[in-house]
Amino acid sequence: MAVFFFDTSALLKRYVQESGSSWVRRVLGIPGQRIYVSRVAKLESVAALSRRLLGVSPQPDVFAAARQQIELDWNRRWQIVEFSLDLFAEAEEFAERHRLRAYDALQLACARHVQLTTARVGAGPFSLVSSDFELNEAARREGLHVIDPVEAG
Repeated sequence: MAVFFFDTSALLKRYVQESGSSWVRRVLGIPGQRIYVSRVAKLESVAALSRRLLGVSPQPDVFAAARQQIELDWNRRWQIVEFSLDLFAEAEEFAERHRLRAYDALQLACARHVQLTTARVGAGPFSLVSSDFELNEAARREGLHVIDPVEAG
């Protein structure tokens, strides 16, 4: 089966309807997929959803449902990539080399870690799933296969 690392821009498409959500939900619905996310993705998801769903046009019921689903997924579904000093050091290199924002550099370091780790054990083809243009370009330059759910369909 395939191995996917979802950054926050792609992960959010599971919780709110937007361009690319159908593709994300279709992929997540396939049994046996290995889905990795970074530890920071939960914080980024909650922050983005609270800004979007509790801001100018509040939708507290939609936020509560999304928040509950995040907790369920976090506890049962995702394989969490924990941070290490090595990941932070690699993220610093990526930030400098590709002029990435801090969390994007950290996401790229985590994705690269998953790619290398799963390749060693023959876990299947790896893809970074992201709708962040700058992160996607940096990941491609680093040799990662990237899928943008908006482009994928």
